Order: sequence, then structure tokens, then C-alpha cells
Amino acid sequence: MLLENLRAKTQSKFAKIILVLILVPFALFGLDSYVRNSSSGDAAAKVGRQEISVNEFNNAYRTQQQQMQSILGAQYDAAAMDNPEARKAVLDNLINNRLMVAEAADAGMAISDARLAKRIAEIPNFQEDGKFSKTKYQTFLRGSGYTERGFEARMREDMLIQQLRESVTDTPIVPQTVVDNFIRAQEQTREISVANFTPEQFIAQVKLADGAAKAYYDAHQPEFEIPQQVKLEYLVMSADQLGKQIAVSDDEVKKFYDANAKDKYIDPEQRKAAHILINAAPSATDAEKKAAKEKADDLYSQAKKNPAGFAELAKKNSQDIGSGKQGGDLGFFGKG
Repeated sequence: MLLENLRAKTQSKFAKIILVLILVPFALFGLDSYVRNSSSGDAAAKVGRQEISVNEFNNAYRTQQQQMQSILGAQYDAAAMDNPEARKAVLDNLINNRLMVAEAADAGMAISDARLAKRIAEIPNFQEDGKFSKTKYQTFLRGSGYTERGFEARMREDMLIQQLRESVTDTPIVPQTVVDNFIRAQEQTREISVANFTPEQFIAQVKLADGAAKAYYDAHQPEFEIPQQVKLEYLVMSADQLGKQIAVSDDEVKKFYDANAKDKYIDPEQRKAAHILINAAPSATDAEKKAAKEKADDLYSQAKKNPAGFAELAKKNSQDIGSGKQGGDLGFFGKG
């Protein structure tokens, strides 16, 4: 039923929206020209009532280029990847994801906060000595340009898409003939006659030859063996129980603290930062780069004159879709 619903909705509701709002503009003007010449406020595509912003597309495109560079290494050719076909493939993937998220929402699917936290904690890159490391997590976010809220929203979306795919791929399709045979089998009845035979009825009729019992035993000794058993005694050493028997004085506690405070009990210094991101794509023209720099310089002057208004400037101008909504807030982080 879910599979049929997915196909029907995709073919009707979402497909029509994509054809009208995406394919027509791209067919007339070309995807590459459309994305390159759009301002940050335009939408690269619309899926239902949701928009895929040009900024979101550019971020996804840069991520795709970075992944390809990581895979190909010295063989990576940036010019070969900068073409309309590669851009269209990235946009198609964003559109497909939005469609699947919308379908999952219609189907009542959701990812709980506890499940999301468990999934993030299981990522090896965020672990230290087999346990989740908040420091490694925040270091990754800073290096990737994500805020915690933005990264968790992305993870929740990916998990929702995976849940939708599994609900379709793991749903068995049973032919109607199999269903009919199963129903008929359930409705059938049988009449059974039972005859019971007990060993006692035939013991008197059995006569064994001399040595027959021993011969059988010798040939089947494993059947008469009893599994080996061991009686054990053991002592449980419980750290909790032993701890209750140990008394530690206040002086001992203070002495240990003084000797280890610097390494174990003092948190490293952290700073809280905020920024306003003004993008200039790697393929931007000199004029586009100049315009981006002029805009950044102007925002810097405004922020310097009125530091208290920095958050409002970030909300209105920052192209970082994650931190921009939070007034440019990047959270706390330490050295390195």
C-alpha cells in the first residue's frame, strides 16, 4: 500500500509541480545559466511549497566537488567537474531528497531526538576511545561550516529518507494467486484418525539373543554418555561494594585535586564567535568577486559602528543558511 501511495503521489502531485516550476525555466534558459546568474534570494528549484535556494545548491555542489577531489586525488580536474551536467545531477539529487522527505512526512514517519542523538554518537569520527566526544563533534562542525542545529537537521533528513526507502524495499510483494491459496488453506478442514502404540504392548513379544544388548551398547556408547559437569566456586569482586568499605579523608581529596586539577578538572578556555558569510563561488567572475568583497566591507563597517546590531545584520545578509538564522552564532569552541 505504501509503495502504491508513493508511486501515485510521485506521478501526480510532485511530478506536476516539478515539471511546471523546474523543467520549464531550465528548458528555456539552461540550468547552468540559471544557477550562475541567480541572486542569493532566488530559488534554484521549488518542490511543492518548499524552495531549494541557490545557496543550498551551491553548498551541495561544493560538497560534491570536495568528495570527488578526495576520491580522485591528483587525477581530479576541477574544470571537468564544472559543467551543466554535473550541476544538474546535484540539483536532481536535492529535488529527489525533498520529494522523499515530503512523502515520509505524509506517511507519518518521524525521527525522534533520542534516535538522532544515538545515530550521531555512533559515527566513528565523533568518537574517542569508543565513546562520543563532544570536542571532536564540534571540531567537525567548525571545519565543515555547520552549526549543531544545521547538521542535526541534515542528519534527521537523511535518516528519514533512509527510513522511507527501507519501508518500500523491505515490503514484500505477494502475487494474488499466493494470497488466494493461503486463504483457501485457512478455510479447509481435515478429519484425522489416530492409533496409539506403546512399548509396553510389545515388550512381552520381544526376545533378544544372548549378547545382543551388549553388542548394541558397544556400538552406540555415545548415546549412553552423560555430558561432563563441573562444580565451581567463585568470588565476586564488586567495585561498588569495595568502595563502600574505603574511607577517604578531606585532606586526601584536596591533595589529589591539587595534583590533578590542571589536567582533569579544569576545562580549556573557549570562545564564542559569530560571522556573516558572503559567498563568491570558485567560478565567479572578477566582477562578482569584487561585488562580494564590497558587500562584505560595507557590512564590516556597519557592524563596527553598531556592534549590538551584528545579529540583525547576520539574519538579513549572511549566506550561511545555518548560522544566519541564529544571528551568525557559531557557538563555543576552543583552540585548534
